[in-house]
Amino acid sequence: MLEVSRDAADSWAVARFGARDAAQRLIRAPGEWKCSYDENWWKILTVDGEAAGFVLPVTYDELDGSLGTIFHTGVVPRFRGLGLSRLLLRQAVNTLMTAGVQRIFCDTDATNEPMIRSFTSEGWTRLPPRDVPVPLDFTPGARDPGE
Repeated sequence: MLEVSRDAADSWAVARFGARDAAQRLIRAPGEWKCSYDENWWKILTVDGEAAGFVLPVTYDELDGSLGTIFHTGVVPRFRGLGLSRLLLRQAVNTLMTAGVQRIFCDTDATNEPMIRSFTSEGWTRLPPRDVPVPLDFTPGARDPGE
């Protein structure tokens, strides 16, 4: 599903590594970023038995699980525009709150207007966009861009 993501980092990773390798890197990334999650936190949303989207909420180990984020979410293109991303966000928030997380933050690519609308429609506070320079050799999931 990364090959149809609206996120620039996903598109870059697919172009550089191929869809399968990029997805495997994404799956490993929470551990590399020192995040934790229960395997039951992965949620796949289905519509008529077909996978329509997914979400993965995580907590940060460095903060004893008191801070969480929606590490990644996505909706299959043919199911976009139906409000499914909002359902996935609600599920992720519920999962994190049930786990005792005290603060939750999220971010998305500044050009991903549909996801930004999903966050704001769910009541998230939007902070001003900021430029975060990403080196050409950046590897998704690596904390140090040189990794």
